[in-house]
Amino acid sequence: MPIFVPSHSYPSQFLLLRCHNSAVKAEEREREGGEKNRDKERRKEGRERERERKEGRKEEKERKNWKEKTERKEGRKEGRKKKEK
Repeated sequence: MPIFVPSHSYPSQFLLLRCHNSAVKAEEREREGGEKNRDKERRKEGRERERERKEGRKEEKERKNWKEKTERKEGRKEGRKKKEK
């Protein structure tokens, strides 16, 4: 916690406390900056996971569509064979 002393009463102590206060504020800024960076990293990781999940869904959907398409083709081929007989 910053400590304030009037400058007219103890000039040398005031300067020491002022330096201390500056150091404390610098530490707080650094800590906040670290938290911001961690939040930024978490958001980035979240976006990457979301993108991977979407890509996985997309691939799965494409596989499903391909399977259905091939099944329809095979069904048509079988239908033609039955008509020919």
